[in-house]
Amino acid sequence: MKTIPFLIVICLLYATETTAQNFSAIYSVEHTTTVNTSEMQTASVTLGYTGYFYKSGNKYISFFKPLFLDKYEDGSFEIAPGHSVNITMDTIQAISYIDLDSNIVRTRTDMVKINKVRKFVPGLIKWQIMPETKNINGLDCQRALMDFNGKTNLCEIWFCSDINIPVSLRNLPDLPGFLVEANYYSAKETYKLVSYKIEDSISENTFWPLEFKEPFYDQRTKRK
Repeated sequence: MKTIPFLIVICLLYATETTAQNFSAIYSVEHTTTVNTSEMQTASVTLGYTGYFYKSGNKYISFFKPLFLDKYEDGSFEIAPGHSVNITMDTIQAISYIDLDSNIVRTRTDMVKINKVRKFVPGLIKWQIMPETKNINGLDCQRALMDFNGKTNLCEIWFCSDINIPVSLRNLPDLPGFLVEANYYSAKETYKLVSYKIEDSISENTFWPLEFKEPFYDQRTKRK
C-alpha cells in the first residue's frame, strides 16, 4: 500500500500503464447532515467514513465503512434540542458498482436497503477543466467542475491526469483522471485520498458483496 506522503514521481510514471488492470485506493470521507430547527436556523453534523475503491479491468466498485458506530449505538442522536437524526448503522454503506464494458450500474440505497440496477449513459456528465493546479502530497493535480445540464455547482474535484482512472467513489463517471480530492456538494460529502495500490489481482468476490445477493430493482424495466 502506497501511503500518500511517501509517493514518488517514478511511481506515478509507472502507474499510468499498470492501473489499466487492477487498482485500489482508500479515502477519508465526510458526510454532512443538516436539518432545519426553525424557519431561520439550521443545525449540522458531520460524520466520518473510510472510503474503499477497487478497479479490475473495466469493473469498479466502491463503498464506505462508518467510523461512528460505537458512538451512536442506537442509530440516532440529537442534533439540536428537540431534533433527532437517524443514521444508517450498516458496517458497509454507499455500495456503488459500474462495469464500463456492459455499462451496467448497481447501487444500494442504505436507509431502505434496496439494490438497484440501471444502464449507464456515457457522456451525460461532463467535466470543465479549470486552470488551477496544485501538488497534493506528491501528486500533480488540476481542478475540475462537474457539468450536468449546465449546472456546475454540484461537484468540484482535484484530479491527477497521470493516472487514468475514469470512475471513483459513488460511481462519479467520466473523470479526466484519478480522483485525489472532491467536494461533492450535491451529496454533501468530501473525499480525500489516503493511499493507493497497484494490485496483482483483485478477487471477483470484491465486486459482488453479500448485499448484492439480495434482489435488484431494475430501473430499466421498473421491476425486480
